[in-house]
Amino acid sequence: MDKEDLALPKATVGKLIKEVLPADIKCAPEARDLIADCCLEFVQLLSSESNDICSKEGKKLISPEHIVKALEVLGFVDFLDDIKDVHVTFKKDMEARPKMTNRLENSGKTPEQLMKEQQELFAKARQALSASGGIPPAAGAPPKAAAKKGPSDEDLFRQQQELFAQARARSAGAPAGAAVSPLVQVGAPQPQPAQPQPQPPQ
Repeated sequence: MDKEDLALPKATVGKLIKEVLPADIKCAPEARDLIADCCLEFVQLLSSESNDICSKEGKKLISPEHIVKALEVLGFVDFLDDIKDVHVTFKKDMEARPKMTNRLENSGKTPEQLMKEQQELFAKARQALSASGGIPPAAGAPPKAAAKKGPSDEDLFRQQQELFAQARARSAGAPAGAAVSPLVQVGAPQPQPAQPQPQPPQ
């Protein structure tokens, strides 16, 4: 990992240094960087020792108690009282902080109502994304109307046959508007009109 990725924020370190120095004393940038490197080394050393203590206890999570024991092992006994006070203050702040579960429980709504509101929010978000082309609609949602297509080849052929049939009917003398079968095929023999029979002489 790059050294820059492990460096502490210089602005934060500079602010901490400024808070403890008198107003007429300034800290050179080189001194600030050296203090930042020392802080980084201390964090790595304390984390490594805390990890060793946690592993010896067969645990997978480093707790504040492991940090305190690591300080004792590393010889920072003078800092233990301050560390313990900070730990107690931190625990009180965490207990006083409102939890998400408490806000839900104090909402006055049943779990079914909360679940319904959640599903409605999910549905609105999905519709908004679907409208913008972000994600496909949810499973079970009605599909969008398919784009209208032009007439198929069969429809065009049928229309052509109807036009041919109407043209033949008009040429045969059929009255306008008469019903004509659309199934007349091109080249098929057409029935001829009946010829008048000669009348016998009187």
